[in-house]
Amino acid sequence: MDLLSTQCVELHPIGEQSSPSSMAENSWLNWYPDRTPEESVVRFAQTLKGAGSQRVLDFGCGTGRHIFYLARLGFEVYGFDWSEDAVKIAREELSRQGLGAELRVWDMNHVPLPYDDSFFDAVLVVRVIHHATMEKVRRAASEVQRITKAGGYLYVEVPTHEKAMRLKREGSKSVECEPGTFVPSEGDEIGIPHHHFKKDELVALFPGFTPLALEERYEHHCLTARKR
Repeated sequence: MDLLSTQCVELHPIGEQSSPSSMAENSWLNWYPDRTPEESVVRFAQTLKGAGSQRVLDFGCGTGRHIFYLARLGFEVYGFDWSEDAVKIAREELSRQGLGAELRVWDMNHVPLPYDDSFFDAVLVVRVIHHATMEKVRRAASEVQRITKAGGYLYVEVPTHEKAMRLKREGSKSVECEPGTFVPSEGDEIGIPHHHFKKDELVALFPGFTPLALEERYEHHCLTARKR
């Protein structure tokens, strides 16, 4: 196996432990300690309320900052994350706040996802689907299309290609294992793929959806779309 193939590793399947995934998990568990939702997610939730949407999936929910927000608004909320610790934290906080949501431990790379066709009125994918090679990103995106109802909504946030170029200029140590996919060789996310998207690449990832808005915030593309 050559160096690029070795570096272009994926998040490890649930139950396996390794230095890269454990380091990343420990880091991710401490992100967003105040559990404040993204401003764009707040606007997305307003769109869903106006459309009468009810059943929402937080794809890669982490410790639950958007789960809690959506549950407080009265949505029927589902979520999954590959980290058992993250899901445990989210469940404990739901209980503490007296909120309900259907959470499970699942790796986005394990397809099909454990939901029926056309099950959700909306799917939220915030800063998670890019953590894979493009082959697996495309498979996960196809699953998002499968589980979303016709007329349902999608919100996706992924890092921009420009961010990758900035990091490269600043001397960030990583290996580009395929076009646009960088694997850090240092730091908390060492060994974890990060695909950085161009705008047209992100839109093309969800061919069954019509874009409603596409903006850039904090070096991330933010796509709102509706399934045809």
